Amino acid sequence: QPGFSDDASFSNFYNELSPYGRWVGLPRYGRVWIYDEPGFRPYSTNGQWENTDLGWSWASGYEWGTIPFHYGRWELDPYYGWFWIPGYDYAPAWVVWSQADDYYGWAPLGFGLDINISLGRIPSNRWMYASAGNILRPRIDRYCIPHERNRFYYGRQQAVVNIYTQGNVRYMGGPHRNGRFDNRNRSYENNHHPAQRPSLRNGQYGNNSTYNGRARNANPENNDRTPGTSYRYD
Repeated sequence: QPGFSDDASFSNFYNELSPYGRWVGLPRYGRVWIYDEPGFRPYSTNGQWENTDLGWSWASGYEWGTIPFHYGRWELDPYYGWFWIPGYDYAPAWVVWSQADDYYGWAPLGFGLDINISLGRIPSNRWMYASAGNILRPRIDRYCIPHERNRFYYGRQQAVVNIYTQGNVRYMGGPHRNGRFDNRNRSYENNHHPAQRPSLRNGQYGNNSTYNGRARNANPENNDRTPGTSYRYD
């Protein structure tokens, strides 16, 4: 059963994404979608992290961002650049997380990679790093370290293991809400009634939606505020 949405299908993805990019066929991956914007990086450009009760969710500023950051995988190719491979399991973000000193790191999970992959198998040029104090900033790419400094943090990082479970789907939920990197697994069962699941058809997956999760402030003292409210930097 795919994630939260019963409408997750290639035909829906194709129709929703076609106005914003191009579909090409690649021998290893099949049909993939490419967004042609110079300097674009998934889970970095034009978006921000939200700390929700389903884990850290990527809130995209793109009109098309309701699908590729929550379904499927991103891969990097020397010729095409970043491209998206359709997939049908939902997660707040298909990334792995790390910690290096007081910096968070994250990288897209590529094709065929499991959430338990060794961090060293993901090349350093796919990682982004931002300080804990900036992790909730809008346009997080403006607060990430320059890519030429990636290797410093890449060599120091440790995995943040925080596993969430939604039905039969497992994903990394990101840094723990208390700010400690204690590497404990967390299992979160999806108890949403099917009628309450967001739909790709009716637009419930808005650009900056928290995707079923109630956004939580990075400060744990503020985590008992009004349900359904999103807290972020302005």
